[in-house]
Parts: sequence; structure tokens; C-alpha cells
Amino acid sequence: MDELESASDYYMAVSHLINFPGEATEEALITLVAEFSDNQSMKLARRKAVEVLGRLQVKRASAAIGACLASDDPYLVENSAWALEQLDSQDSDHHDVMVRLLADSTQNRRVLIQSLAALGVASAVPSINALVDDD
Repeated sequence: MDELESASDYYMAVSHLINFPGEATEEALITLVAEFSDNQSMKLARRKAVEVLGRLQVKRASAAIGACLASDDPYLVENSAWALEQLDSQDSDHHDVMVRLLADSTQNRRVLIQSLAALGVASAVPSINALVDDD
């Protein structure tokens, strides 16, 4: 990271990986998603890596992406919920976490609801209904 010319170089590199689908790209992205860093450039790149894995339909990344649902970064959580939807994740543990996240007002509930609905998570209906009158 210290050798990069710009703080956005890492993000840009990750975003361009969508143009190079394959096992090496998948491994690099999954490795990045599994790493934690307080560095802002790394946070941005990690969010983008989750998105790219979803767009590339890398189903074997579901566990790494699902682990991101526990992040304190609401944008990473949002991207993770969206990516799990793209991967048609039927992991009930991920679904349960997403349903619990609906109670957290710091999360993007719209994306969580859209992802849960698209995944057909019937157990989310009571939690979604509870938000109908929410400010």
C-alpha cells in the first residue's frame, strides 16, 4: 500500500479484475475479502472485491462474503447482502444474519430487504413488516 501512487490505485485494480474472470482473479478477490484492514484504501477495495465476486457469479466466495455481514462497515454489509443475492445464496445462516441486521438502523435496510426478498427468505417477512411504519 505504501508504494502506490494514489490511494485509489488498489480500488481501481480490483475494479478492473471484472475484465479478467478466472481462477487467479477469483482467488485474489476472495483473499482480499477475507482480509481485514483499518486502512481506508483497503476498505474501499474490499467493498469492490465483494461486488466483483457477485458480478462474476463466484459461488465459492459465499462463505467469505457472508462473513462480511458481521462487519462494522455498513457499506461492506450492503455490498455483501447484494452479492449474496447475486450468488443466489441459500445459506440459512447468512439469511438469519441479514434478518437480524434489519433491526440495526445504521444498516441500509432497503438493500437488505431487496436481497432477502429476491432470495425468497420467508422468515424475513415479520421483520420486514415491522419496518412498514418505521421512520
